[in-house]
Parts: sequence; C-alpha cells; structure tokens
Amino acid sequence: MKHARTRIRRAIRAAACKAVYGATAFPSERVWVRPETLTHFCGPSVRIRKYGRIRGGSWDIGGPRFDESWRAQCCRLHWLDGQSWAEAGVYDHMAAGIAKTKDGAMDGCRTHDDDVKRYQQLDALFEAASAHGLPSRATSVAGRMIEHDGITVHMARDGRLLVGWGGNHRLAIAQCLGLELVPAGLGLVHARAARQLRFRRSEAARTSGWYIA
Repeated sequence: MKHARTRIRRAIRAAACKAVYGATAFPSERVWVRPETLTHFCGPSVRIRKYGRIRGGSWDIGGPRFDESWRAQCCRLHWLDGQSWAEAGVYDHMAAGIAKTKDGAMDGCRTHDDDVKRYQQLDALFEAASAHGLPSRATSVAGRMIEHDGITVHMARDGRLLVGWGGNHRLAIAQCLGLELVPAGLGLVHARAARQLRFRRSEAARTSGWYIA
C-alpha cells in the first residue's frame, strides 16, 4: 500500500511539473557528466526525499567547493600524493564524524575496522576505474535509467550540475583519474532550468557538458 501511494504521489507530481514547467524530473535519473565540471556542492537544504522534484528558491546558491571538502582532499593526498589513508587524515575524520552522529555511524562505518575495510574497497574501486572507468549502477524503472547509490548531482538554475551529498568518493576517484565521463543520479532540478531537461535527453546534448541517458 505504501509503495502504491508513493507511485501515485509521484505520478501527480510529474503531471503537475509537466503542466507548469513543460518538463518532468525523475528521482535519480541517470546522467553522464564530465567530472571536472562538478566544482561546487548544492546548498545544505537539499534532502533525499526531494529528489526528482522541480523546485525554485536559493538552494543552488552558495554551496562550498567540492575540492575543499575533507573527502576530496584526503583522496588527492592518498591517490595523487601517495600518502596512506591514515597519513591523509581519513581515520581521524571518520572517528570525529562517528562520535557526532546520533546512531554512531558514518558512511556505513561504526568502528575503525569498518573504516579500514571501507577504504580498502575504495582502493579496489580506484584500481578498477583506472582500467575500465566508473561503472554505471543504473537499473531500468518505468522506462528510465535510474542510477542508485552513486554520484549524486543537482541541476542549478543556469543548467550547471552541482555536487550532492552522495558518491563523493566516486567523484574524487573520477577527478583524480581524469576520467572523461561518469554516471550520476539526478536529484533536484531548479525551476528556472526545468525546460532544459528535454534538451538534456536529446542526442544533441551529448556534445555538451552533460546529458541524460
């Protein structure tokens, strides 16, 4: 019953967006984007429950730079400068973050051993990506390719993509390796940019900075 209500709400929201903006957004719809163009985060007010929505407001303004985040900095120190994860400060950051959370978990980790295992997995992903690129995690849902648990992006009012709060390590891998295109899941779309969605789903968009496919 819950899933049925969710589908109904999404259908109503999609119809309303189509009527008002001439376009529809889908939660975590897959986009392909050049990693070097993802320079800034979205604002802190963007939450997962809002993904797939077209919203006005100032949520796309004033986000911090991605390369100044501790995750991006630690990844560069490790993969580009050759420091160990401990030397790069990862475990200290994780311990401090876990201590501040209500449930005692951060990025799925609760203990130091969890941290070590997670970053070993990231090393393995880095090696795989260096040989084959970042794989898409997309599945087909109602005719749309939905990218789950990967890089999250949001569409700002000027059509640029902003970095979301998911898949930051995967984005750091892509930027450290200089990958040309990576898959990501589209979250929130600014109302002023909504009419660009049709273009972003077209073949012509494939020569631009990003496209939906």
